Amino acid sequence: MVNCSPLPVDILTAVYITRFLPLQGWPEGHEYSLQTLINDSLQILKLTYQGIRDIRIERRTERVFVVSTVIPVGTLFRRDKTLRVYLTTDFRRIPLWVEAPVAIGKVRAVLYVPEQP
Repeated sequence: MVNCSPLPVDILTAVYITRFLPLQGWPEGHEYSLQTLINDSLQILKLTYQGIRDIRIERRTERVFVVSTVIPVGTLFRRDKTLRVYLTTDFRRIPLWVEAPVAIGKVRAVLYVPEQP
């Protein structure tokens, strides 16, 4: 496990930070600890590398890194449920898909990236 961050971050920043993790060499299940500030309390968010997967967006398949975390208690999200971030495997690490259970269902944000000519 890698430990990080003297500064607390929120959930959105944690998603952004996943772009800069050295995922390429990590084995599946590798954890990264990140100090977060949620509802005015400091908590440790454990980001877990899930490996490389293929996902279908629109009519094409994208190869992505998958990173997940268990959502801390007391947030907009459902407690003890998993938030997943799907990042492109190129050098930009664009979050193409973010998925999280919320109090009344599930939120799935998909970034549409047009095909390159």
